[in-house]
Amino acid sequence: MAGTEQSGVRVAIPPPALFFGFLLVGVGLQRVWPITVGLTSVTGRLLSGLPCFALAFGLGAWSLKTLQVHGENARFKREIRSLVTCGPYSISRNPLYLALVTTLVGFGAVLDNPWLFLFSAVLFLLLDRFIVQREEKYLTEHFGESFRNYSSRVRRWV
Repeated sequence: MAGTEQSGVRVAIPPPALFFGFLLVGVGLQRVWPITVGLTSVTGRLLSGLPCFALAFGLGAWSLKTLQVHGENARFKREIRSLVTCGPYSISRNPLYLALVTTLVGFGAVLDNPWLFLFSAVLFLLLDRFIVQREEKYLTEHFGESFRNYSSRVRRWV
């Protein structure tokens, strides 16, 4: 049924849950097996991490606003009624996921936590292989040639 909860992309774990899971596990691992990148000064950590947070926040807010303007939202399991290809979606097909990964990198820098850098890479790979591929299959089934044309113009990530 159109607009129902179970008519969209189905994933085992929503991306925000993956993000928070990796953040918590990374912080926990740092307490058990502390390692460092070498960003010992608070100033150095902030100068490294805050730009990541700013970029991620800006990209995430812009992406969500663009979806909202087009009558869409970022919730899983909901039918996607229109293919949004403007705003941040004209630069990357996955700006919200890019914002999640960038946020985790920012936490890695601010907390001087190499585990979070590692988990940023793992998050990226999981998103790419298990979420984005399912979404792209769904979008191809629902939007056909329009999505294929969009995919040929706009890169998956950056």
